[in-house]
Amino acid sequence: MPKVSVIIQAYNSMNYLPKTLESVLKQTFTNFEVLIINDGSTDNICETSAVVCDGVS
Repeated sequence: MPKVSVIIQAYNSMNYLPKTLESVLKQTFTNFEVLIINDGSTDNICETSAVVCDGVS
């Protein structure tokens, strides 16, 4: 079980989400999970999140 949950609210935030995820994934602390909360965005947030996080375990 992760020690830390990083929760990102991502409603229509395509301008910010890729850099936000990149920053989180570059941290040296590794015992965390990232939760992206999408509340009906209309700007392809799910697709972008999947591409950015592809291959991350």
